Amino acid sequence: MLALVAALLLVTSSRQACTGRGAGGVCLARASPAEVAGKQEEIEGTQVVWALPAAPVPPKGLLLAFHGCGHAATDWFPRSDSCKDCIGLPEEVAIARAALGRGYAVVALSSRDRSFSRCWAVPHHRDAPSADIHSVSAVLAALLPREGLGGLPLYALGASAGGAFVLTLPAYLPLKGVCAQIMGLPADWYAGFLPQQQAQQEEDGADPEVAGGNAHANAAAPVLFVHMPRETHTAALVAEDVELRKGRGLVSATLEVQPQAVTAAFLAGHMPELAAGGAAQQLADLLKQQGLLDAQGLLLHDPRGSDWRRVVTSSSIPGASSWSLAPDKSGLPELLNVAWAGHEIVSNTTAAMLDFFEQQPTQ
Repeated sequence: MLALVAALLLVTSSRQACTGRGAGGVCLARASPAEVAGKQEEIEGTQVVWALPAAPVPPKGLLLAFHGCGHAATDWFPRSDSCKDCIGLPEEVAIARAALGRGYAVVALSSRDRSFSRCWAVPHHRDAPSADIHSVSAVLAALLPREGLGGLPLYALGASAGGAFVLTLPAYLPLKGVCAQIMGLPADWYAGFLPQQQAQQEEDGADPEVAGGNAHANAAAPVLFVHMPRETHTAALVAEDVELRKGRGLVSATLEVQPQAVTAAFLAGHMPELAAGGAAQQLADLLKQQGLLDAQGLLLHDPRGSDWRRVVTSSSIPGASSWSLAPDKSGLPELLNVAWAGHEIVSNTTAAMLDFFEQQPTQ
């Protein structure tokens, strides 16, 4: 099979309130939070939050969502009666909303580690699946038949550590597509999870049996890598992984995410609550007045290390002194990380991701 590497796509700062643009540039508008309410439950010892597309549309596929370190399944949906622990971070909610709007069931899972790093245990060898691999398999074995989702094509999206985790998942699950955000694996590590060249497989008599009895060790799901070139280490890993996959005849594509201007439209588009009382405009003006933005509205410094929190909480913006600005647990820090485009989950590539998945064969 000849290698097929999709053309490089470039995501710029032109996006504002849309989660993504489909054919013809049509905006996939953001729905109200009530429309993406998830159901929280513990399945086989794993925290899971899931949702189905609005009836009467039957799901066309199932998107598994994997968080980064320090995060949880509860990031992907707003707080609701069916998910009282949900915190609904803006990018994760936007991704879930867009996927549901396109007809996908969404299942977000938490890593087994809930006490320390809250990272995923990424397996280092295909024949030694981690505890998290077993947990994901157990959740799907219980949830899918119970909810009548067993025949759907499976896709996986992961960010940061979740991105590393999903790159190994095709060795254990029959995935039809993978999106790894802001992460790649060292080529010598990743190579062990990819199928060999067909001729080499036949020569070696490769055994496809893996954990749980699933015969997918030689499956090769198409992969979309979404990364931020500003993070040069990850960009280098992605380039290595794409080249490795190309050499093995595997489908890959990349999306580059560039810095975005911190404008009122950007802020209110991702956090509608900031539109009330003109808070988004006041916030954008404040950041520029305090020298945190350049003339184009781009952040001058990485918000993970700058003094923007003091600037915001000491401002005269109504209610700003009581805003939650905790990293990994609140919306504004996440949005500024997106604007900086160093290392953060991002929602404005969701439409392109789903387009990529739908262009691949499901048989």
